[in-house]
Amino acid sequence: MVMKFWANFARNGNPNGEGLPHWPEYDQNEEYLKIGATTQQAQRLKGEEVAFWTERLTKKQPRPDHNSQVLNNFFFQQIMGYPLSAGKLDQKTATSLLRKSSPFLNVPEDVIPAVIKEYLGGAEDIVKNRDLFVDLIGDVLFAVPSVIVARHCRDAGAPVYMYEFQYHPSFSSDLKPETVMGDHGDELFSVFGAPFTKGGASSEEINISKMMMKFWGNFAWNGNPNGKTLPAWPEYNQNEGYLKTGATTQAAHGLKDKEVAFWTKVWTKEAVEKPLQEKN
Repeated sequence: MVMKFWANFARNGNPNGEGLPHWPEYDQNEEYLKIGATTQQAQRLKGEEVAFWTERLTKKQPRPDHNSQVLNNFFFQQIMGYPLSAGKLDQKTATSLLRKSSPFLNVPEDVIPAVIKEYLGGAEDIVKNRDLFVDLIGDVLFAVPSVIVARHCRDAGAPVYMYEFQYHPSFSSDLKPETVMGDHGDELFSVFGAPFTKGGASSEEINISKMMMKFWGNFAWNGNPNGKTLPAWPEYNQNEGYLKTGATTQAAHGLKDKEVAFWTKVWTKEAVEKPLQEKN
């Protein structure tokens, strides 16, 4: 049912269709659809909570003076105490931060020097180091695990389609620097047609959204995102082909292959040595 709703919306801009519960448009009556074991129409989703927060959030509050680095919707400065707001990071501080985050990131302490060398090298460019450190965190939390899971699904015989979204939405938060492309979840703006409902979207952004909606609609209907007028999206097989989507959309292969090889070696070493240490 949900797949039919999503596919209808991707194709027609309206989720309703034959054999489906009626999904009312969200207008002044504020009707919506409650989806679950029992699917039915309802009204005023979170009405009391919206009224409560609207009253408080519309009051003017002094805006803090900061410029937090954003990655994968994580505000590292607030959550983990990463001092990235100044836009600079030396190797000593990077090493200290990685040690502090070691349990959370699943990075064994004894390999931290090797990790810093792998990502930051011997460069002392404190601005570049900041960006490389952000890459490190993104790889270990999201990118590398995603590729590993994709490989397992592929090896189990399931059809897999990998993608990398590289586009900075025009309506991104002011906290996100222009240099941050493809933040975690940014593709959802395009998949659900946000450029059509928010002002200021460029024709390029609207076309990207149309493309993404067609990809997702095709996959929902057929289990394959490919279709007429769309760039060819290779299946993720032994060649590890994937689609780089954004202002320029094209097929590529070997997503994060170097990084996956590095972290696989790190985590395999830890998996072998830790049980031996515990046994001894």
